[in-house]
Amino acid sequence: MKQLCKDNIGLSSVKIDRIYDMTKSVNKVNSNISVNFKTLTTCDIPKDTKIDIVESKLELSTCSIQRKTKINGHNVNINEDKLEDKICLIRKYINLKDENCDNLILSITEDLKIDLKVKIKLKCIAHINECNSICFEAIGEGKDSISLVIVSEICTPNIKKCDEDIYINLKNKIMAIADPRYIFLSPIYDCNSNIDYLISNVFLNYNLEFYAISLIPSSLNLISYNKSRSKK
Repeated sequence: MKQLCKDNIGLSSVKIDRIYDMTKSVNKVNSNISVNFKTLTTCDIPKDTKIDIVESKLELSTCSIQRKTKINGHNVNINEDKLEDKICLIRKYINLKDENCDNLILSITEDLKIDLKVKIKLKCIAHINECNSICFEAIGEGKDSISLVIVSEICTPNIKKCDEDIYINLKNKIMAIADPRYIFLSPIYDCNSNIDYLISNVFLNYNLEFYAISLIPSSLNLISYNKSRSKK
């Protein structure tokens, strides 16, 4: 950043991004996976004991991403293995009958295929009888894959009438919930009739948030006043 000072006035030239338009959508995907849970402590629980799940915590990590993006039907060069990218608009993305329009509505299509590793931690209660119950925790991992197509629209200035470059910033964010009511456990016991591990079918609810932001880089001159005080 360059700064010019004269007397008590400082001039600074700063690069900023001006947001022209922004759009957000939430896309829901349901899935189910099999997970083997290992208990964190040895549980001396009789067979056919009722087990309730009182809490579930879930962590997601992406194994691989395949992402294809189109603007107005034209393929866009992006980082296909990332969930976020910044695209500079070029003329081939724009199909105009009227060259004099100030604003454009662009159609953005994203085709996503994501492989995930899912880590789940459970807190459970085993009801042995009417008077006795045991609390225990179990942890397990599974793999899942989701695929979906996201279609949205965003407003940008006409690149043929704008002196500055126009960018579209695209970002996807994945969140998931494993509702304890939809996790079904089958205990597997060892030779001492203690739980060795649990076979389960886990139903997952994914929320994939999609953000598209139209940005215009520009320069801004900031003026700062530095007042000097003289001591009497």
